[in-house]
Amino acid sequence: MHCSLRQSRYFVYRNISKIEEGESRPPLSKNFKHVATRCITSFYVFSLSYHSMYFLCHEFIYTYIHIIHTYIHTYIHTYIHTYIHVYIHTFMHTFIHTFIYTFIHTFIRLYIHTFVHTFKHTFKHTFIHTFMHTYVYTYVYTYIRLYTRLYIRLYIRSYIHTFIHMSVHTFIHTFIYYKGREGKEILELY
Repeated sequence: MHCSLRQSRYFVYRNISKIEEGESRPPLSKNFKHVATRCITSFYVFSLSYHSMYFLCHEFIYTYIHIIHTYIHTYIHTYIHTYIHVYIHTFMHTFIHTFIYTFIHTFIRLYIHTFVHTFKHTFKHTFIHTFMHTYVYTYVYTYIRLYTRLYIRLYIRSYIHTFIHMSVHTFIHTFIYYKGREGKEILELY
């Protein structure tokens, strides 16, 4: 493009210098047409080249930047938004909610409640009831009843029986013995 303009200028200057040096002058119309054609052609080529380059550069830059913008924006928006929204939100919501609700709630509700309910109920029902029922009832029924029944009964029976037997027997034996002796003595006196 610059070569065409330079050649046109050089052609004009060369012809002017030839005219100044006294050379034969070419016909003006032929020279002008040639110069004008070269200038218009050069300008057209330059304009076409400039617009082509501008169009190509503009389209390339615009398309490339637009592709970069679209890709980066799509990548950033889609990936980060998807990552933040889906992964973190899903992770936070699912994991923490699942962890808090399922594990802690299940742990608190099932394990502690089951433990407290089972242990308390087992402790109350099994240990206390078993203890109270078995030990106290066994103690009260077996020991006190047997003690009352056996010991007191045996004591009363033994004591009363011993007392009655020994006292009455001793009294009767002594009374009869002494009365018998007194009777014998009285009979012997008479």
